[in-house]
Amino acid sequence: ETTTHSTHNMAQSSNYKAELEGILGNNPIDYNGVIQLIERANNELGNSSEPWNQFLNEKSTELKNRGNELMSSGNNEAAEQMFGICIALSPQNHVYWSNRSAVRCNLGKYQGAIEDADKVIQLNPQWARGHGRKATACFFLKRYDDSLEAYRNGLKIEPDNESFKSGLAQVERKVKAQNLNERAEEYIAKNKLSEAVKALDEAIELDPSEASFWGNRFDAYMGLKDYSKALEDADQGVRLRPDWAKGYQRRAEALTKLDRYDEAGAAYGAFLRIEPDNEWVKKELSNVIQEGTRHRQRKEMEKKASKK
Repeated sequence: ETTTHSTHNMAQSSNYKAELEGILGNNPIDYNGVIQLIERANNELGNSSEPWNQFLNEKSTELKNRGNELMSSGNNEAAEQMFGICIALSPQNHVYWSNRSAVRCNLGKYQGAIEDADKVIQLNPQWARGHGRKATACFFLKRYDDSLEAYRNGLKIEPDNESFKSGLAQVERKVKAQNLNERAEEYIAKNKLSEAVKALDEAIELDPSEASFWGNRFDAYMGLKDYSKALEDADQGVRLRPDWAKGYQRRAEALTKLDRYDEAGAAYGAFLRIEPDNEWVKKELSNVIQEGTRHRQRKEMEKKASKK
């Protein structure tokens, strides 16, 4: 009976290998078909079938190389699927989870990247790269405390890893800048505007890419009636986040204070291209147009009066 059972398993293993080869030969590969076939094969052959498991490992290595090529060429969507198939074939191989974590970061799928990195760490906690994958994904989600912890865990394993050291320093700058920004918000709430500007100067020096810092300093400068500097900060906010309507509103407010009504109207128009149904901004645009007309009329009257 044992010989008969073994012969049956070998025959079925060959059938499953041929079926899997057929699925993997398609372009695109039917991911669900792979999953279903592996489940059927494992149920019939058992997870301990050495020939079958060896075959899966060999195929997953081939597909990993294909996934790496896809990722290198910038085809991240296809690479993500390829590494997903590798994971289906050999779910205990931490490298496949790591590669998918990296490609998901490239795609902006940061939560999925964190989940894959956590799986890497679970499978091989002494592999530093898994901690690095988690640190990177957490950084992009602004989960800075988690990113710091992951980088520090990685450095415990590889204390001379320059990439981890650089990443850690970057996150530490972000955290310090965020703390300064929070302090500045407290100053603004208490109308301590000069103190807020000083705190935000430091925050921006540490992290000039964060649009909210420029926005908060804009608020402080507006409160100090330094409208030229407020406009500079509003402009920088727009450069950093051109699709954020609030930046154009800030620009319009500063321009209005500087009596540059046509430009203020254009800024409100840019806002409405992003949020066309904002009734408050529609009213502000109308007010700016009217005020601009009155301003020109006053200037003309002053000019005529000066000639008399």
